[in-house]
Amino acid sequence: MRLMLAITRYRVTTLLLFLYLVVVGFIHPVQAAGVLDRILERGKLLVATNEAYKPQSFQDSEGRWSGFDVEVAREIAARLSVSVEFVAPPWELVLSGRWRGRWDIAVNSMAATESRAKRLEFAAAYYFTPVRVAVFESDQRFGKLEDLNGIVIGVCNGCSYQAYVNGRLDILNEFVSTAPYTMEGNQTLAYPDEWAAGEALGPPGSSEIDAVMAAEPTFVAMMKDGYPLRLLKGHVFNEPLAVAAEKGEYALTARLERIIREMDADGTIRSLSTKWFGADYSRPIAP
Repeated sequence: MRLMLAITRYRVTTLLLFLYLVVVGFIHPVQAAGVLDRILERGKLLVATNEAYKPQSFQDSEGRWSGFDVEVAREIAARLSVSVEFVAPPWELVLSGRWRGRWDIAVNSMAATESRAKRLEFAAAYYFTPVRVAVFESDQRFGKLEDLNGIVIGVCNGCSYQAYVNGRLDILNEFVSTAPYTMEGNQTLAYPDEWAAGEALGPPGSSEIDAVMAAEPTFVAMMKDGYPLRLLKGHVFNEPLAVAAEKGEYALTARLERIIREMDADGTIRSLSTKWFGADYSRPIAP
């Protein structure tokens, strides 16, 4: 009898502890089932991305999703034999890892870093973008990367570019390839995104920043849209961009890893990169 009472108390205590962890957010019911299982049972992949980040991901005037990341996500869904739906949560919320089942994966050109890997799982990098620096087109103070010391550089808030300038870049698995120079005495001014940083850049003395650091394809898109920018020769480092999942979702991450490697091997990534960027970013580019 005493043994039965002890077992009952143990089970009740365990159940109460589980419910408490669910309430406070340490465990979510979605995670208990496994996100991969839920995707397959639902028949739909919920993807977090950015609605205004040309040419990687954006919505057109009629609300249709388009861009490189969008097509990569659609291909992942096709290889899982499910449909796809896109959502656009705040960047900071995606980085936090506190997804609570609101979306399944993030395909939003996220750099895989050691610090982010504490909160998220990363599959293989699906492309690598050269990170570059631009100045206002008429600004002749800077001719090369080595000139960028003791200035204020505009970056997107929470991006790897901000970490690089501040000396805290921690690319996962040592994918990073830095240019042969050292930036010293620089400060960063963070903006909501790379486009906002580009808009803030003006002639010398007219804005709070002297230059902007961002991904090469973003700069190319800005200049096509008429932004008065001039790219300095060379790039700072290659940014490995990976699909992210919630922490602990190992089965989903392994499946994504396999799909990404298949897409790379059969030329899908290269084809999509050439389509949207006019360049092959499926491999790191030498500095």
